[in-house]
Amino acid sequence: MLNRSKRPSYLFLSLVTGLPILLLIGYALWASRGERKYPDRCAANLRYLGYGLIAYATEHGNVLPPHFGALFDKYVPDLDSFTCPSTDTPTAKDIPPSDFHLDPPLYANLPRDKVDYFYLSGWTLGDPPQTVVAFDVPGNHGAKRVHVLFLSTDVSWITTGELRSMLARQIEEAQHQHRRISFLRGSASEDPSW
Repeated sequence: MLNRSKRPSYLFLSLVTGLPILLLIGYALWASRGERKYPDRCAANLRYLGYGLIAYATEHGNVLPPHFGALFDKYVPDLDSFTCPSTDTPTAKDIPPSDFHLDPPLYANLPRDKVDYFYLSGWTLGDPPQTVVAFDVPGNHGAKRVHVLFLSTDVSWITTGELRSMLARQIEEAQHQHRRISFLRGSASEDPSW
């Protein structure tokens, strides 16, 4: 039979060793909670931009806009939709209004360092729904995966290798149709760095 004087020390030893382990597990779960919601918000931003693209196209002869800047204000009034929450890109509240100038037909010159998504111009609503129209700047989420916005406004989480294959097929098809496709980030042309 155990001596009563040893029971409190056993309880104390259990608390001293078990409590820090439970606290570490709890902290790890709490810390990872915030990281998991960013990809969801990023996908929601891309989907929102997709809705803006469709709205623009329905008012402009089924042709998607030449760049994301054409969406700002009328179709996508929230500048934060152009930034991925997983990056340190300044949000709209951090950007001085002078960085965005509006010219007479409503056009926003979105600086490339304020936009976290690539846009592929040159598509119409008549193209296949699985056409890639926008995607994360590679590295937004640290991993070798990106969110991809399709013409159907669906957003998928795929590897950069899968994206490269999709884009190669699309660009080849566009060249056969003598169409010009441009990679744009903000209002500037840029090739994605893989």
